[in-house]
Amino acid sequence: MEFFKSEFLSLFHNWLPTLLVTLIFCGAFVFYKKYFLESFNYDSSKKGFRQFLLFMIALCGVIGILIFLPVSEGTRQQLFNLLGIALTATIETTLRVGSQESG
Repeated sequence: MEFFKSEFLSLFHNWLPTLLVTLIFCGAFVFYKKYFLESFNYDSSKKGFRQFLLFMIALCGVIGILIFLPVSEGTRQQLFNLLGIALTATIETTLRVGSQESG
């Protein structure tokens, strides 16, 4: 029984920073929804600002979770490389669609 207790505490100690960062960014999403979406009353002129703010909250959340994951440094670097590739592909696709629509 003592082995399982110490193993659980070790596992909990390793994952605690990741869980805290996840809770902080979940709280940021709730704050965003309560404050920004309800205070602007879905005003279409502020749509770009709201989308940018939500993107930045999500990006900071993903980066924060990746930083505090209890994995080896090599795995962390691979996850950041994957995130960079995904962001680059998203930006390239957005720019390509925008240029095709404009002309």
